[in-house]
Amino acid sequence: MTRIIQALTGILLALTLAGAAPDGGPNANPDYNQFRFTDSTKRFTVVKFRFINNLIILPFSVNGSDSLMFVLDTGYGGVLITELQNNRVLTLNQARKVQLQGLGKGKAIEAYASMRNTFSMPGIVGENIDLLVAIDDIFDFSIRTGMVVNGMMGGGFLKNFIVEIDYTQKELKIWNPKYFRRARLKKYKLYDLELPDDKCFATFNVTANGKSAPMKFLIDSGLSTPLWVDIRTGTTIAPSATSIYSYLGYGLNGDIYGQVSRIPSIGIGGFSFKKIIAAFPDTAYIGSVSNLNNRHGSIGSDILRRFTVLLNYPEKKIGLRPNSSYRSPFFLDMSGIEIGSVLPGFPGYRILTVRSGSPAEKVGLRVGDQIVSVNDKLAITIKMSELLEILNGKKGTTIHMEVLRDGGLVKVRFVLKDVI
Repeated sequence: MTRIIQALTGILLALTLAGAAPDGGPNANPDYNQFRFTDSTKRFTVVKFRFINNLIILPFSVNGSDSLMFVLDTGYGGVLITELQNNRVLTLNQARKVQLQGLGKGKAIEAYASMRNTFSMPGIVGENIDLLVAIDDIFDFSIRTGMVVNGMMGGGFLKNFIVEIDYTQKELKIWNPKYFRRARLKKYKLYDLELPDDKCFATFNVTANGKSAPMKFLIDSGLSTPLWVDIRTGTTIAPSATSIYSYLGYGLNGDIYGQVSRIPSIGIGGFSFKKIIAAFPDTAYIGSVSNLNNRHGSIGSDILRRFTVLLNYPEKKIGLRPNSSYRSPFFLDMSGIEIGSVLPGFPGYRILTVRSGSPAEKVGLRVGDQIVSVNDKLAITIKMSELLEILNGKKGTTIHMEVLRDGGLVKVRFVLKDVI
């Protein structure tokens, strides 16, 4: 029997309630949570992706729906739907409420756990897929990317394939392992992977501050910044004297704060990086999470995008090959504001966060201010990627900005400054 059981914030669910509800744990049936080629003789398929705010965004159909957009997150194992457009109906199978706990200081959130769902994209199908549907939009992906994003697709999507991520061409080349050309491996520097619960971990030898030691990292394509380090693990990477305390991002259970520092020089797995931005989360925001798999930190997409990345889950290998962005500088937002879309899919932006002590705070910009113009150009004529480039521009650049606040127009001027 199928019926509408609840209207959620931005989500309208039709749940098929036949059979037993899922228990939220891993399913031992080998036919569950499997993606495959619809044509078993196909060698590979190429999938174009959107790349916004250092996030890979891919289209999938769920149970025959129109395309939904998912962030590819190798730091997560499953599938999580965080939002749908208003009045959209999504049919899910066998669902019940569960509690989710993750990074952030907030309380556990409620979600629906559903099983035996079908995902598809051209040439690929996923059958008997378990997924979670968050009752509230916890990540604001759509606001932060400027387009409608419906959730996260984790490493379970990758486990039956060999995948090459080409950040320069913005495409995934998804190989049937039977037909993968082994000669291609010569292009990459290869490392071993650990894949507990389909999450992607790798250990690299790291050199920093005159010390060298192996460090275990979560390879996290859903983390838009370069590097997170857990200071509790006593690693060779430590904050510099000029670090600042800042907003780092958003976790499953709320915002995350910590130290941000620029590391003069660091070697990771034989690759060297200069003036890299590293974040050191405050233990108050991560201390309640017990399942960190003994990792020292996370490598995010601002490092990964500097390579063509080979993910070979069947043989537990990751390959890295530098691309044209390898030597590009690492930027910390020099304005001090994080922006988001007023209405995803349409131009128009508001301020989500303001960093303490930043140029933006010093001229009085506030959370919630709606941006009207930047450097005499109307905000509605600027793409989000262009606006981010302006705010991450050259140190010393003067920014003229008009914002709407409480029905009135406020004009400010500030100079971009590298605070670390």
